[in-house]
Amino acid sequence: MSDDHSTEHDKSGQKPVSNTLGEFGRIARFFASLTHDEETDHLGNDAALLSVPEGMELVVTTDSLVESVHFLPEDALPDKAEQLALKVLGTNLSDLASMGAKPWRYSLSLATTERQDDQWFESFAKGLASSQREQKWVLSGGDSVRSLSGLVVTVTAMGLVPKGRAFHRKKARAGQLLWVSGTLGDAATGLRILTGKVSDSEDENAAAFLKDRYHLPQPRTALGWRLQDEGLTQCCLDVSDGLLADAGHLSRESAVRIVIHAESLPLSDALISVLPPEGQLEMAATGGDDYELLFTAEPEETERLKALSLALGIRLTPIGIIEEGRGVVFRDQAGQAIAFSRSGWVHS
Repeated sequence: MSDDHSTEHDKSGQKPVSNTLGEFGRIARFFASLTHDEETDHLGNDAALLSVPEGMELVVTTDSLVESVHFLPEDALPDKAEQLALKVLGTNLSDLASMGAKPWRYSLSLATTERQDDQWFESFAKGLASSQREQKWVLSGGDSVRSLSGLVVTVTAMGLVPKGRAFHRKKARAGQLLWVSGTLGDAATGLRILTGKVSDSEDENAAAFLKDRYHLPQPRTALGWRLQDEGLTQCCLDVSDGLLADAGHLSRESAVRIVIHAESLPLSDALISVLPPEGQLEMAATGGDDYELLFTAEPEETERLKALSLALGIRLTPIGIIEEGRGVVFRDQAGQAIAFSRSGWVHS
């Protein structure tokens, strides 16, 4: 984790981040122990030296989370640093799961402001360590720079998948069923509670659950690996932009039509208790930040998928069907198409 771009003072004349350790001190104290010595010399080298195990392919994904865009300004404070670390790694782990890969290594780039002091770094590193213990992956390096605006955290995540076994969005086929893990719309509802757009006064427990779903995504890494290992699907992606938007990505890449049955969408009790009926479906269809897996499977795999759901303790729900054609259609119980005011998150 290099700090080559750090200086005693920024060109603007601002003082550096308030700390007693300094950049190299932070790296040595908070991050070096999260690495493998033989790969990075405990971050003493300029780059890591990695060898991919025989018979495996390397899956690589990079995500940047920007203050006030991907997380709230209050989430950049020291008392939220551990939670933010888990969120940042969780979003990247979800990408690995959507490819059927096991987590292996990650690199980390931090662009910090004056608000990120030694306490923040200590708590952030605690969150990284927690993820590493749970997911069995390791830090392999990164960078640390100064930001004159907001906090920016960038992670490059690396996973391993047996050669030729990675999932592809282009492999959906007509006649397959469309499945989704977990429940939909929770994180987006939690964000609306946090920003005052939805009231949380009537059911505090439900509101706490929904806010946690926003702050702490639960990447389906075990599910992604089992789907790949048991040959249950070849086509998968994670629901990050919103079900409608992400189903659209799958439709375009596979050149198929996707019909989603609105009454089949899995909703949590918490979401149902907080939102009026007319808002539940649209939130589940367009909300985003779910980090659930959306995948296709042959109809004859239904019983195996039900067994996998029980084995992992993860809800798996068939919500639609793949057809010849193009586009994504939501249908109600009467077979009528449902239109929404938006499709989900737009990257612009």
